[in-house]
Amino acid sequence: MTTITIRLHPSEVLNANQRMYWAAKARLTASLRARATIAWRQAGSPQMSRARCTLTVDYPNRRKREVDNLQPTWKALIDGMVNPGVRGLLPDDSDDYLRGPHAEPGDVTPGTFTFTFHFEELP
Repeated sequence: MTTITIRLHPSEVLNANQRMYWAAKARLTASLRARATIAWRQAGSPQMSRARCTLTVDYPNRRKREVDNLQPTWKALIDGMVNPGVRGLLPDDSDDYLRGPHAEPGDVTPGTFTFTFHFEELP
């Protein structure tokens, strides 16, 4: 099992309900991918053939949220871990190699969104 944790300021988080200018969204998405690549490298650059992913999201406050609305953020983060250059965590993030992520709400980490990815290698 490999665990990778990424902490983000609320201004760095993409939300499915946002209406953002395409260029601003592209810059933020690129930044998220770069942050995830760094986190993957700091975790020792693990590689797997196939994996199941469970994601826990800790919120910055107790405001009501839907964890699935953060899908644009975790998609960019997974892209950054899977495709950093030639070969990342997995050969690809398609259904052939990655199951999930199954996202669950976590606790409160004041002022910060914390995305904790648990990757379990599949046979």
